[in-house]
Amino acid sequence: MGPVYINIRLGHVERPSEMLQANALIDLGGLFTTVPPAIAKNLGLPKVAQRLIRTWSGTSQIDEYYGLLEYENRRSVVSFLIGEEPTVAVGRIALTSLGLVFDPETGELKPQDFLLLVGSQVA
Repeated sequence: MGPVYINIRLGHVERPSEMLQANALIDLGGLFTTVPPAIAKNLGLPKVAQRLIRTWSGTSQIDEYYGLLEYENRRSVVSFLIGEEPTVAVGRIALTSLGLVFDPETGELKPQDFLLLVGSQVA
Protein backbone atom coordinates (compact mmCIF):
# COMPACT_ATOMS: atom_id res chain seq x y z
CA MET A 1 0.00 0.00 0.00
CA GLY A 2 1.27 3.44 -0.90
CA PRO A 3 1.07 6.64 1.11
CA VAL A 4 -2.33 7.55 2.56
CA TYR A 5 -3.44 11.19 2.81
CA ILE A 6 -6.34 12.73 4.71
CA ASN A 7 -7.88 16.20 4.73
CA ILE A 8 -7.44 17.84 8.13
CA ARG A 9 -7.75 21.27 9.70
CA LEU A 10 -5.15 22.86 11.97
CA GLY A 11 -5.60 25.79 14.31
CA HIS A 12 -4.63 27.80 17.35
CA VAL A 13 -6.40 26.65 20.53
CA GLU A 14 -7.57 30.19 21.31
CA ARG A 15 -8.84 30.87 17.76
CA PRO A 16 -10.69 27.72 16.65
CA SER A 17 -12.65 29.67 14.04
CA GLU A 18 -9.42 30.37 12.12
CA MET A 19 -8.50 26.84 11.07
CA LEU A 20 -6.29 26.08 8.04
CA GLN A 21 -6.99 23.13 5.79
CA ALA A 22 -4.21 20.72 4.85
CA ASN A 23 -3.84 17.49 2.96
CA ALA A 24 -1.80 15.41 5.43
CA LEU A 25 0.16 12.20 5.17
CA ILE A 26 -0.67 9.53 7.75
CA ASP A 27 2.76 8.75 9.25
CA LEU A 28 2.38 5.41 11.03
CA GLY A 29 6.13 5.29 11.65
CA GLY A 30 6.09 8.59 13.52
CA LEU A 31 4.79 9.43 16.96
CA PHE A 32 4.44 13.17 16.52
CA THR A 33 2.62 15.26 13.96
CA THR A 34 4.94 17.43 11.91
CA VAL A 35 4.05 20.70 10.21
CA PRO A 36 6.07 23.02 7.97
CA PRO A 37 7.44 26.15 9.68
CA ALA A 38 5.14 28.41 7.64
CA ILE A 39 2.02 26.79 9.09
CA ALA A 40 3.21 27.19 12.71
CA LYS A 41 4.09 30.83 12.02
CA ASN A 42 0.86 31.56 10.14
CA LEU A 43 -1.28 30.15 12.96
CA GLY A 44 0.85 31.72 15.71
CA LEU A 45 1.09 28.37 17.50
CA PRO A 46 2.49 28.50 21.05
CA LYS A 47 5.93 26.95 21.48
CA VAL A 48 6.11 24.67 24.52
CA ALA A 49 9.48 22.95 24.36
CA GLN A 50 12.40 21.72 22.35
CA ARG A 51 12.82 18.01 21.75
CA LEU A 52 15.91 16.07 20.86
CA ILE A 53 14.82 14.16 17.77
CA ARG A 54 16.63 11.50 15.79
CA THR A 55 16.00 11.53 12.04
CA TRP A 56 17.63 9.93 9.00
CA SER A 57 20.07 12.83 8.85
CA GLY A 58 21.08 12.61 12.54
CA THR A 59 19.90 14.17 15.79
CA SER A 60 18.80 17.75 16.33
CA GLN A 61 16.77 19.98 18.61
CA ILE A 62 13.32 20.61 17.16
CA ASP A 63 10.76 23.11 18.43
CA GLU A 64 7.51 21.66 19.76
CA TYR A 65 4.25 23.59 19.49
CA TYR A 66 0.66 22.74 20.32
CA GLY A 67 -2.59 23.42 18.56
CA LEU A 68 -5.87 22.01 17.34
CA LEU A 69 -6.10 19.16 14.86
CA GLU A 70 -9.47 18.32 13.36
CA TYR A 71 -10.43 15.39 11.15
CA GLU A 72 -14.04 15.01 10.06
CA ASN A 73 -16.09 15.50 13.26
CA ARG A 74 -13.20 14.86 15.69
CA ARG A 75 -11.01 17.54 17.27
CA SER A 76 -8.13 17.37 19.74
CA VAL A 77 -5.24 19.43 21.07
CA VAL A 78 -2.00 17.85 19.86
CA SER A 79 1.74 18.49 19.80
CA PHE A 80 3.29 19.63 16.53
CA LEU A 81 6.96 19.36 15.67
CA ILE A 82 8.35 21.63 12.99
CA GLY A 83 9.40 19.43 10.10
CA GLU A 84 11.73 20.02 7.19
CA GLU A 85 9.24 18.61 4.69
CA PRO A 86 6.57 20.83 3.07
CA THR A 87 3.90 18.24 3.91
CA VAL A 88 1.93 17.88 7.14
CA ALA A 89 2.38 14.37 8.55
CA VAL A 90 -0.05 13.09 11.21
CA GLY A 91 1.62 10.77 13.73
CA ARG A 92 0.26 8.04 15.98
CA ILE A 93 -0.16 10.26 19.07
CA ALA A 94 -2.55 12.57 17.20
CA LEU A 95 -4.48 9.65 15.71
CA THR A 96 -4.88 8.14 19.18
CA SER A 97 -5.99 11.46 20.67
CA LEU A 98 -8.65 11.68 17.94
CA GLY A 99 -9.83 8.17 18.80
CA LEU A 100 -8.72 6.75 15.47
CA VAL A 101 -6.67 3.80 14.31
CA PHE A 102 -5.39 3.02 10.82
CA ASP A 103 -6.68 -0.21 9.28
CA PRO A 104 -3.97 -1.51 6.91
CA GLU A 105 -6.40 -3.89 5.21
CA THR A 106 -8.72 -1.13 4.04
CA GLY A 107 -6.31 1.82 4.10
CA GLU A 108 -8.82 3.79 6.14
CA LEU A 109 -9.02 5.38 9.58
CA LYS A 110 -11.49 3.71 11.91
CA PRO A 111 -12.86 4.70 15.33
CA GLN A 112 -11.05 3.29 18.33
CA ASP A 113 -12.44 3.10 21.84
CA PHE A 114 -10.79 5.18 24.52
CA LEU A 115 -9.77 3.12 27.52
CA LEU A 116 -9.37 4.67 30.95
CA LEU A 117 -8.38 1.89 33.29
CA VAL A 118 -6.57 3.77 36.07
CA GLY A 119 -8.87 4.06 39.05
CA SER A 120 -11.61 2.04 37.33
CA GLN A 121 -13.60 -0.40 39.36
CA VAL A 122 -15.63 -3.30 38.09
CA ALA A 123 -19.13 -3.22 39.53
